[in-house]
Amino acid sequence: WMIVTLGEIAKRPRPSFGALARPTGAEFYSHVGALPERMEPPAGLDGSIMVRGDAPFGAAQGERVGAALRRIFADPGVKEIVITPGRVRLVRQASQGERGAHLLLRQARFAIDAIEVEMVLRAIDEADLMREALDWTASLPEKLSA
Repeated sequence: WMIVTLGEIAKRPRPSFGALARPTGAEFYSHVGALPERMEPPAGLDGSIMVRGDAPFGAAQGERVGAALRRIFADPGVKEIVITPGRVRLVRQASQGERGAHLLLRQARFAIDAIEVEMVLRAIDEADLMREALDWTASLPEKLSA
């Protein structure tokens, strides 16, 4: 798993919110489960995504968040996104271990030696898209309207 975290210099006026794709209960790294309220996933989002937060959204805010989540989770490699007033954190699959090595030898072997720069830049863009969608002081971000 690759985890990208964007910190804020000053806390922003936004709720804490998170979405976790295909939860199994074995996601030891996940922060979504610690959020207090389970929320309905926005319309058009896969039903296998668990959404939690600490405050409900208004209609306009929910549409902005839903558009960002649909765009981010269209990629099955994205596992989790968590937004708080002080940071945005995105978890995505960097590589999948070789099944045979795990089943036969209980070894974790991966087909990559390093994470590609393009994957890191994409994760930063996705985290930034969600940060903008949850910025209640901003107008609708250009990235969502494109």
